[in-house]
Amino acid sequence: MSEIYVVWAKDANKAQARFEQIADGENARVLRRGDFALIQAEDLDKKKSLDSGDARYCIVFELLD
Repeated sequence: MSEIYVVWAKDANKAQARFEQIADGENARVLRRGDFALIQAEDLDKKKSLDSGDARYCIVFELLD
């Protein structure tokens, strides 16, 4: 069984360091990485995305068995 992790940080280097700390030699597959809004929702009436305007660097990864 695999596990999914999400790491948020203000600094991309700190996010990468935390990713490496958690993965620690395990077989890991990165699913997404980049700057993302902290809060995001879809306005279905106006068909557009709403966000908080505040973003952080994020890495989403999976530790494989």
